Amino acid sequence: MPTVTKRSPRIRFEFVPAQKQSTLGGLPALEALAQQFDLWQKIRALPGLDPRTRTSHGYSPELIVAQLIYCFCSGGASLADAERLNDEPLVRQLARVKKFADQTQLGQWLRQQSDTSIAALWNLNAQFVQWVIDRADPARWTYAGRAEAFFDETQIEVFGPSFEGAKINYNGELALSWQTFWFGPFLVGGELGSPGEVSSALPAMLQTLRPLWRDRPCDFLADSGSSSAEHLQAIEQAGFTHWSVSYNKWTTGPERTAAALPQSAWSPATQTRWRDGVEVTEQYAG
Repeated sequence: MPTVTKRSPRIRFEFVPAQKQSTLGGLPALEALAQQFDLWQKIRALPGLDPRTRTSHGYSPELIVAQLIYCFCSGGASLADAERLNDEPLVRQLARVKKFADQTQLGQWLRQQSDTSIAALWNLNAQFVQWVIDRADPARWTYAGRAEAFFDETQIEVFGPSFEGAKINYNGELALSWQTFWFGPFLVGGELGSPGEVSSALPAMLQTLRPLWRDRPCDFLADSGSSSAEHLQAIEQAGFTHWSVSYNKWTTGPERTAAALPQSAWSPATQTRWRDGVEVTEQYAG
């Protein structure tokens, strides 16, 4: 097949009596945002994202990525859903193509990605987040004037022999480990792999993503999976305004240590209000 490349249409909104309807009417706004960021050109320039040996044939990487973005941002949850975009004239018009890739072609493209190309995509994602927050009203994505960073590891149980890297986890279940890093409402880092050392990806993510909070107040939150000495040291050195790592399994030691601190080690107690409206007292030792 000849090469199929995404092109960016000129978008014009016109309100007319409805003759044909689409449940995906919000996608033109998404396409406009992508064009404003110059997303498709940036994807086209990423190294290693195009596995084709003959670039004059097949689907270009920016078209594949556009198809996946259109799918997942309109409620789709699978490659089959992405293929079904071929039934939507509006979406094909947005990409200016006659036909999107089918789910087999999408799966083949995903399997051919490398650590290098995946890292390049995550880097572009961080650039997009920085571009957005530079333009957004801080009140829409910060809390009490501070950004929030959050790290979590989720065990994803799987079934069957076809999940590369799946292993028996601490609950005795066949699973993959999904480690994610959030900055405000934005997912800025993720690693899917075998269950092993808990929160193993955290130190590298802290180092890579630090430019996001370098010039602004930012609090960091994580659960007890990130409470090892190695992780706490990496968090302490990452430049956060405040950080909190829950330690809810063995609390005797931390409580004893906190009780032994002199009053001078504690910040003044301040009243604040959580998102649910409950008033709490905050006090930090450092």
